[in-house]
Amino acid sequence: MRISSFIALIAIVSYLVVGQLMYFAGINSALLIPSAISILLWVIVIGKLKNSVVLNSRKIKQSLLFPIFSFIFFVVLSAIINHVTVIALIASYKNMLLLSVYFAISLCFVAVEKIESIIKWLFPITFAQIPFILYQHFIIAPRRVSAARGNTAEASWDAVVGSFGGDPLGGGASGSMAFTVVSACMLAFALWKRRLITGQKLAGVFIATGICLAFSEVKFVVVLFPIGMLILSLPLLIKKPVVALFSMFMISIAMVGLLNLYGTVHYEAAGVAQKDSFEDVLDAAFGYSTDSELISHTGEMGRSAAFVFWWDKGFLPDVVHGFFGYGPGASRSQSTFAVGEIASRYSFAIDRSLGVVLLWDVGLLGFFAFVSILISSSILAYKTALHTLNPTRKAILEATSAMLAMLILMVPYSREILEVPALTFMMMMLLGYTAQANVLRQFSK
Repeated sequence: MRISSFIALIAIVSYLVVGQLMYFAGINSALLIPSAISILLWVIVIGKLKNSVVLNSRKIKQSLLFPIFSFIFFVVLSAIINHVTVIALIASYKNMLLLSVYFAISLCFVAVEKIESIIKWLFPITFAQIPFILYQHFIIAPRRVSAARGNTAEASWDAVVGSFGGDPLGGGASGSMAFTVVSACMLAFALWKRRLITGQKLAGVFIATGICLAFSEVKFVVVLFPIGMLILSLPLLIKKPVVALFSMFMISIAMVGLLNLYGTVHYEAAGVAQKDSFEDVLDAAFGYSTDSELISHTGEMGRSAAFVFWWDKGFLPDVVHGFFGYGPGASRSQSTFAVGEIASRYSFAIDRSLGVVLLWDVGLLGFFAFVSILISSSILAYKTALHTLNPTRKAILEATSAMLAMLILMVPYSREILEVPALTFMMMMLLGYTAQANVLRQFSK
């Protein structure tokens, strides 16, 4: 089986298969399938290392290797310091096995055109979300609201997740769904800007994304979308600042309108109380409250409060563990194997987002190492696009830069980057594509 076929298989399983097994069959162990396939990919990649043109060339620089290996180093170091078993390590960071996708692509074991075609699968994947979301919104969500007897505290809409999986009676990977469809918009806009797709296709992708976002409830898109569009509009901001600023203003207006639409669609239409004010909506969306004593009915504190809690309880009392972490899995509040050592001390969940998880598990050093991967790759994608002559590659690299920047914003928002296979796969594919495009640019000099 060819490496490109392995990557395509992981993509299909991650985007379309895992979620359905979880949502409709309740098979949560389906999350292990992409990691299992990636192990087979590792075997093939390792077998090809000896003949790698990239590794054997002295003039080629792999710019992303340092931050990636730094993160791996701090994960392993924290595991050693805290006597974490190999099984517990793998259970906590199993999706990191998808690094095989990164290495397969970055080492040019797969033709760049193949990866570009897989990245363009974002378009059909976005359209495929519509029937799932409509079913979940009109069939599943009303049952939950009815069961909650009109109590807005219980009437959560997080189970509107498209094909990305979750619990119909609880929550799911709604953030990954929203990130994916917004990324499709970034890709479509970048391609349209260079006249590589028609205006009709661009409009179709934006309309499909609008439907997905309107009938789900992922308020964080009001941050993701403008940031992504801002990065794509940087050249325009320099050449035509008035036009660019007006466009960003209109996008901001649209995002505020989306927040108000959520109030109408998800609360008034359901016969439950709407959020009292715009500030209440922002608090629900981003958890800006820093009060770590405020625990919601779901056993969670605010996103910002979770960072304050780590600082007060995890860093200040023990600076060494603050820098190096308490061990992979220490903050895990729910697990098939066991609740994390630190998480077990509290009656509420402390693993509010990936950022907080990294701080507890691998410390401040591991946290900065992971964030540096995303920052450096986003910058590298943007710089490589500037020096790329191929119009399709230039457009996809510009979109990739925007997507990787949006992933940085996901770090303090949710745990899904390293928990949801589809989002982990997407990150690894984009990292690999960025590195590969940079390698090809160096070869062409």
